[in-house]
Amino acid sequence: MKKKSKTMAVIQSIATDLLFWIYIFGCLYYLIHKWTGFTAKLNLIGIAALLVTLIFQLIRGSVGVKIFMPSAKAKKSWYKSAWGYLMIISLLITFVVGWYRFRYF
Repeated sequence: MKKKSKTMAVIQSIATDLLFWIYIFGCLYYLIHKWTGFTAKLNLIGIAALLVTLIFQLIRGSVGVKIFMPSAKAKKSWYKSAWGYLMIISLLITFVVGWYRFRYF
């Protein structure tokens, strides 16, 4: 892989992961706020998303890494890997937020 394309793949991977985690933490904040009335500063969502993005980038188990920088061989099934679990959790959270939003509003 060329250096320029590798750099672009890393940037795309980090951006994808950051947006993914902002979405997940935003949904969780919405549910916690509606269920308990808990409020917090919204910049905490961004800080938490940035920290989790960096952690998953370091262990190379994130969604963005799997999309933009795939390895040569997939060793495990998609549902037995870290990014598979993340996708299942994100779909579950999306379903719960959508269900709650349309059921109670």
